[in-house]
Amino acid sequence: MWVIIPTVTKKSFESNDLLWFMYLYSVAGYVRLYGDRLQKRASIYLFWAMLSIVFIYSSVLVLDLLGLRWPGFAGEAIYFYGKNKLPTALASLFIFLGFRKLDIGHHRFINLVSSTTFGIYIIHEHPLLRDFWWVTVFKNATFSNSPYLIPYSILAVILVFTMCLLVEVARQKFIEKPYFSFVERQIQKLLLGRKVIK
Repeated sequence: MWVIIPTVTKKSFESNDLLWFMYLYSVAGYVRLYGDRLQKRASIYLFWAMLSIVFIYSSVLVLDLLGLRWPGFAGEAIYFYGKNKLPTALASLFIFLGFRKLDIGHHRFINLVSSTTFGIYIIHEHPLLRDFWWVTVFKNATFSNSPYLIPYSILAVILVFTMCLLVEVARQKFIEKPYFSFVERQIQKLLLGRKVIK
């Protein structure tokens, strides 16, 4: 409903950011529960992810050229870029499956970064910050016709990710850990008090 219909008909099925997040969370949950039945190697999933990404980028050129000849295609160059379009959803799923199958062992830095990714997502997608990053700070729209669009976009993403990572690490260290430590002590006192009463 939220991927096929918008891809095929250009009409969005009733949705919003919360429903889309719940959909993605459900897909990830399904993969976690039943992903072991998928026996393909990581390289196969990553290959399909690359094909999906190549298709998305190639579609820009193809739709742009078609738009020069047929007016119906004009302005549709980034049609497959939408987050709820099938190629984007497939690329995301294949990347997720591919990295899930990779065995990279234990790396302290990778574990630290992975523990912050949900917080980074929440911070950078907050309505007050989304426009601040992309419109006010990085002014992405001004680079839409620039030959530097791709390197500039990569740099902007890395900087936003790094800034949000620092905020999330500080939150974990100075808010989350002391708070959970306090809660744990209170629970221990409560349990100890119940034992004394008994």
